[in-house]
Amino acid sequence: MKSIILYTPEVERAIEHGTVLVVRPVKGMPVPFPESGLDRVCGVDRATSELVLEYQVTVDDTNEHRIRCPFGGPGESRWVQETRWCCGGYVADGPCRAKYTGKRSGKIPSCCVPRGDSRLTLKLLGVRVPQVQDISEADAMAAGSRPITGKLPRVVCGEEINLNCTARELLCVRWDARYAKRGFAWADNPYVWMGKFEVVT
Repeated sequence: MKSIILYTPEVERAIEHGTVLVVRPVKGMPVPFPESGLDRVCGVDRATSELVLEYQVTVDDTNEHRIRCPFGGPGESRWVQETRWCCGGYVADGPCRAKYTGKRSGKIPSCCVPRGDSRLTLKLLGVRVPQVQDISEADAMAAGSRPITGKLPRVVCGEEINLNCTARELLCVRWDARYAKRGFAWADNPYVWMGKFEVVT
């Protein structure tokens, strides 16, 4: 069984409520799209969760190109790597209690958390591949974002968020903080994997 890394406490908390959407950019998509020879995105093969792309080779002939889903196929399970505190416990559960335990503070990145420290196993229910700007407010909330309201602006990922920020707007800020420098900026509207998972354990 492979692992899946959850990057934020928000997503980790959302997953504990039963189901969650995990959103990742589609890597391997030919760019720029019109010049690649691709005619269209055909959709997701439900049996394998692969993204199917169609090349228009000649007027009468087409070829398929498939991109494998990083989440695996429907029904496959993944164990979860969560960010942990060095003093024990998970970041998703609240602040570090180092001053009460006498242990050192600091975080253990999720990518470094071993299988034995995993407390969650997820099963893939299904996959969609929309463009990132097609993500709805409901999708953003299922992915762990929450609307922000209050009297004072907040800073998220180095950006000052205005009052009454929607969950989708917050997801946009977090998305660009993680993926813009990798060539998947929100403004470029890349295709994304949206995997719906349920908690098994």
